[in-house]
Amino acid sequence: MTVRRDLALLDPDFRPHAERLIARFELVGFPFHVFETYRSNQRQAQLYAKGRSTPGPKVTRVIPGHSAHNHGMAIDLVPKVEGRWTWDNGLSKDRMKVERPGVWEMWREVAAIWRADFFEELAWGGQFGYRPPQLLGWDPWHFELRGWRRRIR
Repeated sequence: MTVRRDLALLDPDFRPHAERLIARFELVGFPFHVFETYRSNQRQAQLYAKGRSTPGPKVTRVIPGHSAHNHGMAIDLVPKVEGRWTWDNGLSKDRMKVERPGVWEMWREVAAIWRADFFEELAWGGQFGYRPPQLLGWDPWHFELRGWRRRIR
């Protein structure tokens, strides 16, 4: 399935927040790449199948139709750190602090920007939990419109 990166596919209520977030990160010199905006239910099903009915590690715990991405109300931004685009999916926060200190410091700065400038309108995946990554609790590249579920009912 196609990964969609076009900001024009975002919900009109969410898009200005995503654009402002990207501009804010550009202003401080964070090299982020828009990895995914809108996600079809078919792509969500494909991602959900990973680690369940298809090979590979689990990458989401959200079934099709229940992701903010499926409604154009989320964006994944992947950073370029230490010269490479990085997900660092397999690292817990504690391991990241030791093994990838540059990545850890960048996420700390992202957290400060989010708290100061975006807390009211955006939920940030870096605050989704402190569970080990195999439980899919920490998702620091993910931003979504706060309260998006209420908007689709």
